[in-house]
Amino acid sequence: MVLVQIENPYDLSSWTNAPPGVTTQSHGWWLTPAYWGMKHFSYFIQPGYRRVSASDSDPNVRSSAYLSPDGLRLVVVLINTNATASSTMNFNFGTFNVGNSSVYQTAGTNTYAGTNTFLPLGSLTSPQVLPPLSLTTVVLNENLHVGPAPIPRRRRAPPASP
Repeated sequence: MVLVQIENPYDLSSWTNAPPGVTTQSHGWWLTPAYWGMKHFSYFIQPGYRRVSASDSDPNVRSSAYLSPDGLRLVVVLINTNATASSTMNFNFGTFNVGNSSVYQTAGTNTYAGTNTFLPLGSLTSPQVLPPLSLTTVVLNENLHVGPAPIPRRRRAPPASP
């Protein structure tokens, strides 16, 4: 699997992120579609995360979920394998108390226009649309309740020395 393809590696001044075969920008490096696919499984899923159960009702969607060692972050990766139809997903995270979320998506073909990048889509929506042949990563952080803060008290000044 090639993640980064390099053309003309000896002239660094001409390097651009352009796919091979593009006549106007034909030299440099190119982040291949495999790179963007791999990023969905490596950017937020860190060593120590454990895979947890995930299921969905759409036979065209493959899902996997990973929980951080401290249990405060859940990362869900969704792959829509359908080449022509979008999928609409509604989520149920069970006992995971979602505080904030972010969604990243890769869809389309990797062209110089950058349509196959790791696009941040903002917060999770319900339902979340998965375009045809797309990868979607949902990052969920749990609400953490630490309790009320204590009321600060003034310290008394130490007695003056004689």
